[in-house]
Amino acid sequence: MEVRMTSRLPSEWATKKPIEKYETQFLYVGLSRYDIVKKTLSNIVRTLDGKTVYTETPYDGSLARCYITEFATVTVYSTSPRVWTEDLGTNDRHAFVQKQPTQVALT
Repeated sequence: MEVRMTSRLPSEWATKKPIEKYETQFLYVGLSRYDIVKKTLSNIVRTLDGKTVYTETPYDGSLARCYITEFATVTVYSTSPRVWTEDLGTNDRHAFVQKQPTQVALT
């Protein structure tokens, strides 16, 4: 999914009540990271045309090698569109807002 990634939650979501909040560890493995609570592998890629694409896949297998771990508090504000923040420590927050596909009217 295409996302907008910022350091602050956009104002239209800042006053919304979170629907879920949990603490986890992200294990960085190769070009992906593993969320030990949700048991998912995720990846964030910047495409050549400047889009930020976030992918997430359920995974409950073994991991060959972990390069670094990071503690995070994940706060989910919406599941459709997906909106969440990841707090990684003092002044280190990432907000993700799923971009909705633009529909073209047929005439």
